[in-house]
Amino acid sequence: MSLLKNKEGSSLIEYALSASIFLMILFGFIQFSLAFYTYNYMSDAARTATRYAVVRGPDSCTLDTVTDPNCNLNPSKFTSNTDPTKNPLLAFLSSVSYPGIKPQNMSVNATWLIASQDVNGVTTWTTACPNPATNLDANGLYCNAVGNAVKVVVTYSFPINVPSWKNMTIPITSTSQMVISE
Repeated sequence: MSLLKNKEGSSLIEYALSASIFLMILFGFIQFSLAFYTYNYMSDAARTATRYAVVRGPDSCTLDTVTDPNCNLNPSKFTSNTDPTKNPLLAFLSSVSYPGIKPQNMSVNATWLIASQDVNGVTTWTTACPNPATNLDANGLYCNAVGNAVKVVVTYSFPINVPSWKNMTIPITSTSQMVISE
């Protein structure tokens, strides 16, 4: 009977249970903070990539830079969202090197949008370039011409690692859109 009333070691078990729950919450908070940090950088990456694409329209080349792969950045140069050798914006963002961000977890999707006006003269950019392979719209104009827009979506696969919890990956996405100007 005296063994059942003995309370030695019970505080150690209580501490172990409460500490494991506390540490899981602490690591979860740290992972949430890192995810928010990553979203902040992906937001900046989307804006930076959009600005990079906007200034590289069909007239961005001179005779000296005509062989530059980033000269006249148009839809025909994008054949992959995850391979930097087939996506100039992803290659550019990989060179920016955001702290703590792994470029291999990033994907970039760029869409060129054609400007259209309604009967009231309001310009909208809702129609994607119909033929990215040739970089021409339905009227035979360049998709990356002045007045059209570029929409860039950057997605980062963020790994969540919380002890005693299922490891998983969540996509963190940010979108930016700008009008191409001279």
